[in-house]
Amino acid sequence: MGCQERADHLDRLIREYLRRVAHNVEAIHLWIAGEYELIKDRSSYSEKDALVLEALQLAIDLRVYSLVACAKVWFWTVFRMYRWPALLFPTVTDLRVQCGVNVLAKYRRLTEIAAALSLMQGKTYHDRLLEAL
Repeated sequence: MGCQERADHLDRLIREYLRRVAHNVEAIHLWIAGEYELIKDRSSYSEKDALVLEALQLAIDLRVYSLVACAKVWFWTVFRMYRWPALLFPTVTDLRVQCGVNVLAKYRRLTEIAAALSLMQGKTYHDRLLEAL
């Protein structure tokens, strides 16, 4: 496999990963936004309400991350990163943190909160959510 083929393969893997993260985050964001609308008293929050607010912020951060990371991968592709000198060659780990968002930590936390909130909806709902993620 030549350098260009490896770069194309890596590009496809990165894009697929970013699409999956973006899709899961969008689905959780839509669900959590609906839960946020159900909060009656916004002057004092229950534990569930606090989790909803944290999840909402995480989802927004991760959606911004997805946009920036996709733009960066697009830039790498357009300017043929596989031809760059080794010193300037971007790495996948460069994508871990974008705009101050550590994708691994925040995505893990978002899924933990989503799992906890889904358990409040019932075991079946919880199992279906975990299976989808």
